[in-house]
Amino acid sequence: KVLITATDCNKRWLQEVIHFNVLAIVPRDSTVETFALAVNSAAMGMMFLPGDWRTTPEKDIKDLKSLSARQREILTMLAA
Repeated sequence: KVLITATDCNKRWLQEVIHFNVLAIVPRDSTVETFALAVNSAAMGMMFLPGDWRTTPEKDIKDLKSLSARQREILTMLAA
């Protein structure tokens, strides 16, 4: 499990590190509470990404369109 602290990143960089099993990316200027939350999330196998760094690669958009309405509904509930 990998946690990275970063000053800045771009969309391409974020997509690349996700392929290397990075579970958490935390801005270097984050609070102690944010770092603790990131470590706990990664320890549980969950991803932790800063909200302002969220991206939706084009491939993932196509994959979402192949889901049924019920599958999309469940994903929406999980994301809430």
